[in-house]
Amino acid sequence: MQPIELQLYWLKKVTDFAKTHNRIPIFWDDMVFKLSGLYETTYDSTVGLEKTKALWKANEHLLAEKIPLFPKDCIYMRWNYGDSKLLGNLMALDWYKAQGLNVMGATAAQCMSPMLPHDHSNFDAIKGYCQLTAEKGTNGILCTVWDDCSPHFETVWRGLYDFALFSWHYQDIGAQSAHELFRHRFYGPQLAPDIHEFQDLLEKALPFWETALLEQGDRNNYHKEFALIALPDKSKPGAWSIKYKDKLSQAAKAFEGYGLIRDKIKTAMGLARRNGYALSVMNQINELQVYPADLLLLLQQYDNAPPEKKKTLEAQVRDLAAGFQQIRMNFEKVYSETRILGNPEGYQPDSNFHEHLANGTSNTDWMYVYELAMNKKISDWGE
Repeated sequence: MQPIELQLYWLKKVTDFAKTHNRIPIFWDDMVFKLSGLYETTYDSTVGLEKTKALWKANEHLLAEKIPLFPKDCIYMRWNYGDSKLLGNLMALDWYKAQGLNVMGATAAQCMSPMLPHDHSNFDAIKGYCQLTAEKGTNGILCTVWDDCSPHFETVWRGLYDFALFSWHYQDIGAQSAHELFRHRFYGPQLAPDIHEFQDLLEKALPFWETALLEQGDRNNYHKEFALIALPDKSKPGAWSIKYKDKLSQAAKAFEGYGLIRDKIKTAMGLARRNGYALSVMNQINELQVYPADLLLLLQQYDNAPPEKKKTLEAQVRDLAAGFQQIRMNFEKVYSETRILGNPEGYQPDSNFHEHLANGTSNTDWMYVYELAMNKKISDWGE
């Protein structure tokens, strides 16, 4: 039995079981296309048009030959969390419809972004797939929220509102107009004007936070092996600042952006009629994300300082690192209002091979893995 036959045999058994209980199963279709050699064409923009056409020409027969094995009393979930109008995704949707199979689309309000969604809360992807499923007449569309990096649920409401806007009654409006509607409905009419937009600014700030303290690594997964940036060598003044010139430039912009975001959130807290807790969550994310920028800029001062000021600035660096504990406490105080932090004793983490960020530690250290590592490096500095 071929792997795809085994997959379809299993799908048929589940479908038959569900049908006897008056249920309609919905299957993610990853394996159907993986086992046909077409999977990457449905979501990976690097595959390209010509290669996509060639792969479908070469492999579509693998699907066609197995049509009798495809269960009919179910729905196949065709996901794409980026550009849903990739040729491979379009061909997959059309193939389902041509075979008389039921198919839904799946977009996402949160993919793998640590802390909160990016790209205007995945606006273009959500809007695009809602438009596409309306045009294709699919059996519906789903909006997912993936928890692999464990964002707080308050950070994904905007994407869910966008999905509701476009999936219930599609209209061709842009992100600015859609998010004015969101702020009006979610926080109150006073926050509708674009001057009160702060979430986009926070989304733009986070990519620097993700890797600011790293030579190698990221926050999309939990890495047991990573490389932190070096600390300044007092015997080589200025060398560190030259080495990390680009990071320091970004740190200065991040610190400036932090102040703007903080002020906008503070104003929003005074004007909001509802969902003030979401603003508290966003505020603590902002307080957390600025820490690496603050640390880098202070290290730059140390690196460029004359010898007589080095000791004082080194003490300030150590104090800043020690003060991170208070940032963590403030962050967790807000988060813990609606979620349990840390795993209970004996908790068995997921056993898959993705090494998701939130699966890294049983306590909350995974949230600050690089800050904690850098602060340990600072405490050992000069020893």
